[in-house]
Amino acid sequence: MKKKIVFIIVGVIVAMAVVTYTLYKTNNNRIGITADYYGIGEFIETTSEELLKKSDQNYVLFVYNNYCTFKIPCDEIFLSYMKNNKINFLSMTFEEFKKTTFYSEVKYAPSIIVVKNNKIIAYLDAEKDDDILKYQDVDEFSKWINKYINGVTK
Repeated sequence: MKKKIVFIIVGVIVAMAVVTYTLYKTNNNRIGITADYYGIGEFIETTSEELLKKSDQNYVLFVYNNYCTFKIPCDEIFLSYMKNNKINFLSMTFEEFKKTTFYSEVKYAPSIIVVKNNKIIAYLDAEKDDDILKYQDVDEFSKWINKYINGVTK
């Protein structure tokens, strides 16, 4: 009987350790957005030169075309998320984006790119079928981006 109780206690402790580790690991993959990008929820137009000055910052970049082929314009989806969460995204045209080092990895627009210290953490791929719903549904977009961003950094 005592062995059974010890076995159960050890099992519970191991299960709690696994859950704690999993939660810690999951939250550790998320980045804090630099405090400058919290506000009213708007796009902040930027240039490739200005991005170079942000190499120590964490931000979200919206790269867009001058036209939209989606049923619902994706900037409306992103703007809804931004206003609900009071977060600002940097934005730039695809032509301007081609001047950045990020273009070697992200080849299509529109796209949302999560950047930490000048490195791409994640992005939406306009050519990927799995990402289409994230461009058209604010809830799906929210689920996706909230996997990567977490709070404000100073």
